[in-house]
Formats: sequence, C-alpha cells, structure tokens
Amino acid sequence: MKLSLIQKPIHFLLLLSGICCLMLGWRLISSNSLQYSFMAWNLFLAWVPLLIMLFIQNYEPVYVNKYVVIAVGLAFWLLFLPNAPYIITDLMHLRYRKSYTLWYDCLMVFSFASVGMYTGLYSMLLAHKLVNRLFGPSFGWALILGSLGLSGFGIYLGRFSRWNSWDLFVQPHHLFIDILRQAFNPAALKLSVAFALVMVLFYFVFLSFIQLAKHESAS
Repeated sequence: MKLSLIQKPIHFLLLLSGICCLMLGWRLISSNSLQYSFMAWNLFLAWVPLLIMLFIQNYEPVYVNKYVVIAVGLAFWLLFLPNAPYIITDLMHLRYRKSYTLWYDCLMVFSFASVGMYTGLYSMLLAHKLVNRLFGPSFGWALILGSLGLSGFGIYLGRFSRWNSWDLFVQPHHLFIDILRQAFNPAALKLSVAFALVMVLFYFVFLSFIQLAKHESAS
C-alpha cells in the first residue's frame, strides 16, 4: 500500500473536516436547534468519492481482475462525485439567517463548502493519476473533463430536482425520466455548464498549486 503518498493530504482533510464539525457542534448547541445538522451528512457524502479512490489505490494490486475492480470503482466514484462540490450550493441557506448569527453561519457554511470541494478535487487527482498510469494521458483528461461535466448536471439534479446518488438504485425509473426531461431544459443545461466550468477552473488551479509545490520541493 502506498500510504506515504496519501498520508499528509488525508490527515489535512481530516483536520479540516474535524474543525467544520466542531463549528457545527457549537452552532447546534448554542442555538438549541438541529437546523444545520444536514451539513454533517453532506460532508460525509463528500468524502465518499475520495474513500472509493483510496480503496482502489491501496487494494488495486491485490485483485487478479483489477481492471474490473477499477471500472466498477470508478463508476461508483463518478456516481458520488457531485456530492463533493454540491456543498457549495448550501450557501443558499444563508438567506434565511438572522443578523446576529449571519457571520458565523457564513464562515461555517463556507468552511464546509471548501472542505467538500478540496475533498472532491483530491479524489479527482487520484482518479486522474490512476487512469493516466493505466491508459495514458488522453484517457486521463477525458475521464476528468467528462466527469466534471456530468457532475455539473448531477449538482443541478441534487439541488433543484432533489435527487440523491443512491436514487439510481432505489427509484431508477423516475430518475431516468427526470434526467431526460432536464436534458432538454435550457435552465438546467445553463446551470449544469456553469457548475462544470467552475469545477474545471478549480481543478486546474488545484493542479497548478500541486505542480508549484513539487517544483519548490525539488529546488
């Protein structure tokens, strides 16, 4: 297992997630309300695609039919990937806040959204490296750009149509009908493209910082 390659980023993300949970815990206790409790669940869902990629990365050499394991793992990774950047849309809940809690709520929701995004970006980096190594750079970029485009649409389905990743197994018929309907909805397409472009921008910035860090450590 290549734990040394993932140890520091994982510890860093765990630390940030812990800080977010502490902020949420204080907010729930001080307000005596469970109003923001859903954010803990959303953060857990943001971790799912990263956990899937860590599982594939660490246990890939163990399996004989590793390409089958990788294909199935990447399919589940793609299914849950929109949950990571989805937390950004939770900022909409701030419009209902009272003035005396507004700034704390802004910091808390922004922290959750940032950690969710970073967790998703790191999972994309692991998927990108895996496909690059096995199938070449062209397939790697096709996977990333395609997954970001689908994730943009997935965010729209989650926020506006209120679908969840597991609905693919719970009520697939209704989900596919809505997907077909939203695919011809101009508003849905515009927002999906906007979400996807923002994530593409974040991923390129993320890669730039990684390359800069590697260059500085090598010099």
